[in-house]
This record gives sequence, C-alpha cells and structure tokens, in this order.
Amino acid sequence: MKTRLKALVAFSERTSLILPKLIFSITVWLCSVAHPLASYASPEFDRRYSLQSVGALKSSDNVDGLFANYVSEALKDYFSGQPRFTMQDLSTAQSVLDKSKLSYEKLIEDTKVLENLARATRSETLIRTKIFKEGPRYRFTLDWLHAPKMDLLSTEVFYLDEPRDGNTLGAETIRAQLQLAMDRLIRKIPFVAQINGRDGDVVTINSGANLGLKKGDTVWVGTIDDVKKHPLLNTIAEWKIARTGAVQIEQVEPALAFGKIIEEEQSRPIARGQKITQISAAPPPAPQVIQETENDKPSVMDRPEPPRLGWISAAPQLGTFSRQFSSQSGTSGKTGGGIAYGGRSEAVLWLDRQWFTEGALGFSAFSFSQSDIVNGSSSTLKGSGTLMEAKVALGYSYLSGLNFFGAKGWIKAGYQTAIYSLPKFTAQNVNPVTWSGMLLGVGGDLPLRAGWTAQLNLDFGLLRSVKESGTARAAPISSTMVQFYFGTVYNLRPRLLFRTGVSFQSQGAEYADGASLNHKTIALVPSFVIPF
Repeated sequence: MKTRLKALVAFSERTSLILPKLIFSITVWLCSVAHPLASYASPEFDRRYSLQSVGALKSSDNVDGLFANYVSEALKDYFSGQPRFTMQDLSTAQSVLDKSKLSYEKLIEDTKVLENLARATRSETLIRTKIFKEGPRYRFTLDWLHAPKMDLLSTEVFYLDEPRDGNTLGAETIRAQLQLAMDRLIRKIPFVAQINGRDGDVVTINSGANLGLKKGDTVWVGTIDDVKKHPLLNTIAEWKIARTGAVQIEQVEPALAFGKIIEEEQSRPIARGQKITQISAAPPPAPQVIQETENDKPSVMDRPEPPRLGWISAAPQLGTFSRQFSSQSGTSGKTGGGIAYGGRSEAVLWLDRQWFTEGALGFSAFSFSQSDIVNGSSSTLKGSGTLMEAKVALGYSYLSGLNFFGAKGWIKAGYQTAIYSLPKFTAQNVNPVTWSGMLLGVGGDLPLRAGWTAQLNLDFGLLRSVKESGTARAAPISSTMVQFYFGTVYNLRPRLLFRTGVSFQSQGAEYADGASLNHKTIALVPSFVIPF
C-alpha cells in the first residue's frame, strides 16, 4: 500500500497532472453537452452508499499549517460521539503525502491520489478541510467525498473573524464551530441511518439514542433508486429514494435500535442497507386518570356543569331615535328625533354544536319633535311614539377549534319586524309604520384575552314589506332593513356573563313619486347573559 501510494505521488510530482486534467475536462465537457447529468442505476445503491467508514485528511491552509492540529483533534472528538460512523486511521498514508515534493494543497485535490488513499485505508468517505485567510477573517471549507471516484456528497463553508488586539483564535472556538459545521454537512444527505439487519419482522438500525430515537417512535425506510452526479463538478446533484415501509422502535441502546415492521411495500420489502429517511416521534402518553373516592369528591355546588342548552339575556337600552321624510329631490319634508329608552331580551337555544335557534324581543319609547328640512324651522308638532321589534332565526355556527366557547362565526336566516306606533299627523308626514320581512344575518365571536370576547352581528332584511297607516300614498317600490351590533362580553362566572355594546338599526322606504322615509335608532345595550 505504501509503495503504491509513493509511486502515485511521485508520478503526480513529475507531471503535475496538468495534461491529464486538461484531457479529462475536455472529454467530460463533450459528454455533458448531450447529457447534462450522469445517472447511475443499480440495485447496489443502498450498499454503495452505506457511508459507515470515514477518514479525515489533515487540513490545508495558507498560514503554514496553523490549524492542522486543531482541526484534527476537533474531528476526532466529533466522530468519537457518532457511533454511526467508524473513523479510519490515515496516519500512514498521511505521512506519505507529507513527504511529497508537490504541494499538499494540490495533492488533496488530486482525485487519483485520494482514490488510492481511500482504497488503502478502507475508507468509504473522506473529510477534506481547506482553510484560507482572507483579510481579517478565515474561510473554512469542509468537503465530504465518496470513494472510489471521490464524488462530492456535500460541502459546508463557514467563516471565523480574526481576533483583534493581538489575540488569537481559541481552540474551543474552532472546535465548536467545526463540529457545528460537521452537523450541517451530514444533514445535507437525505437519510440519517440505515438498516443493519432483519430477522422476520424485526430490524436492527445502526443508530439509537445518539440519533435521539425513543421507544415508540416510528422511522420511515426507503431504498435508493437513483443517484445523479454532475459530470463536470463530480458532485451528487440528486437523490431518488423510494419509500419501502415503516418501523416502530421497541428498544433503544446508545448506538443501536431495534424495531418491528408495521408497514411494508410488498413489491419492495425492507432489507439490509436500506435508509432511514424520516423519524416521527411517539405521541405523548395519555394523562393519568386519578380515581376519586366518595370522600374526595367536592360538593355539587363546587362542580358547576357547563351550559348545555343555550342562554337568555335581558337588557335596558338607551339611545336616540331619528326620523326623516322628504319629497322628490328633497324640496320639502320633515326631519326630527329624540331620546329613546326601553329594554330588550334575547334567547338562544343550541340544537347541537353547530345549529341553533335565536329569538329577540325589544321595546322602546321615545319623544320627538320635527323641523323643516329646507329652512330648518321648528314644527309645532311635538309627539311621542313606541317601537316594538321582534326576531326569530335559525343559524349555523362554524367553530375554529374544539372549544365551543372559542373563536367562531355564524350565519342565520329568519324573520323580523319593526312596528313604529306614531300619532297620525298626515299633514306633518307622521304616521304609524311597520317594516317586516325575511332576514339574513352573519356574525362572530373573537376571544381577546382572559375572560374577554369581542362580538359582531349584522342582519340584512330580505323580501321586505312596508305598511304605513293613515296616508293615501301608494305602497313603496323598495325598502331596506339593516341592524348592526358590536360589543364585548366578559365572563364573570361560569353561569354569568356581562355583555355591553352598541346597536344600530335603520329602516327606509322609497316611493314611486320620489319621496323617501327613513327611521334610525342607536342604542347602548348593557346586559347580563345567563347560560343554562
């Protein structure tokens, strides 16, 4: 071995490998014109890429071998903690390279020299480290080479800044950065371990606790179908790995693991040499259920049941009422309003986790005065009225998660009516009026922080109708009904919530002669909600 390596090194010194490299590059270039990527296809891929033995070459640098000992010790320490790999002794072969008259930097770039070195030392792979001082920092390049052709499996580059004020790089700093770079270098390969043996449906894996495996984990197994190599750069460009099955880990040792096959492709059974491509952690253990004795159980008052049927609420409401009637183009009409006060009650019945029914009943009383919309003069009319409103609907909730009281949205459809009892003053364009029709509503709850939830609801009137008493005007040609609510809910107790918000209602009608009628109410609605 030593004689052959010496002869090869001597040959490299005489020829400097300039002409062979030139001929080889031209030949590869001509081939690559027709085939940009060279492909290998062989059932032996799993065996060829076992990647179990590795040799670490002495590093090269442009600072007189300053880092050689640091790198050598760092790599020895690294692979001593990696039972997946067997580190080969390159000391004999390394001494031959060191005695060569050709520069060491050129030797470790020579493919033929490295091929013979790997063969002589029985190394499946080699780690080549090159360090260059570039101004105030050092560039470290790690190459992972695969024998026998010295294909580049992966490469990793990192930088270290030169210390200032006359200090030098510490050995621990170099060691730590090199070991992190080695982790990244190895992770670039699309498998983390391999099957070492199989007996029935039990397999052995060449990694264990060192890979973080635990009992109950599931590992996915695959076989290498194809490896594509760049013809010019000698780098592995693509791995094609087909899944063959899954194994559940049953026993873990520091550098070995044993598992049972739980899934397998019948046409491609799991076999020795196949690769572990993915690890799925075992699910966490179920929480332990503690059996309570009769003496341990709290009283019924200490264990309130969650609401199951729905909720009811009652609320006062205080706000304003406004009314406007105008003729065509707004050339005449009246506008006015006043303070409105009253109350409102609502109820929701849950049919299941998604479907629900809803009902609401409200009453308000108000006084109002009017003025002319053209000149603003006050009207002699001063009156009062009431508003009676009712709504029933069927809805569907969309829950964002498993928590019924978490974020959710809803849509609903139903029927609503708003009855304004006003005095009959046709000359002042004031008459009782009723809006009614189908409704379509949307809304949602959004938890904000502990105990607080934002709530939004918007109802639109559909297929609306308007009836105005005491006037000879024809029925309106169109009408609108909109109700908007925005507020917050605070969870006081499991069976008591406080809700407050603002409610806005608007009803309108358009007549064939161009006249229009609009009613609006805005109210603050604080309420207590009782789930049951």
